[in-house]
Amino acid sequence: MTEDRPRRPILSLKPGARVNLPDFPAPPPAIWKCRPCGAVVEVAHNASGVIRCGACNARLGKAEDFLAKPPLIEKLRARPGKKPPAPVKPTAPAARPFRPHNRPPAS
Repeated sequence: MTEDRPRRPILSLKPGARVNLPDFPAPPPAIWKCRPCGAVVEVAHNASGVIRCGACNARLGKAEDFLAKPPLIEKLRARPGKKPPAPVKPTAPAARPFRPHNRPPAS
């Protein structure tokens, strides 16, 4: 029993095949309305710390409360807002028809 047995090799896991997941787009920021002034406030999905209104600088709540599922409305000084309408693309003015009497006089 004075002889030590040879040590067993340490087993290791083989690395598996690496799966590439598609890059999903980040979710759009949540739209909220400030209760004190009514301004629209966007809260990003990766926000942290305290959220403040950009218009009146009021402290609206913690980012964790905004991002909770469902949001903790009783702890926030903001209410869920609607998405702003998409901006309307300006159209080119209509071309005026050519009229002979609009021609400048010939000199």
